[in-house]
Amino acid sequence: RGFPASGSYRLRGHYGCVNAISFSPDGELLASGSDDCRVLLWKVGRRKRLPIAEFEDVHESNIFSVVFNASRSHLLSGGN
Repeated sequence: RGFPASGSYRLRGHYGCVNAISFSPDGELLASGSDDCRVLLWKVGRRKRLPIAEFEDVHESNIFSVVFNASRSHLLSGGN
């Protein structure tokens, strides 16, 4: 289930290099933050390798951290 345990897995969505990734506590979601100033949300194990949600216009510069809270109700991101 989900992403392979080893090797690489390509997800398509960001326009800049990815600086941060974080799995939700239950392992069902993956968040990524990038130099394109966007946070993308991915469903783990989904056949389509495209994001299920996109958060843009929140950051004005590169994103270097993303993290879910323990209940998965909030996703926090930080950058310059």
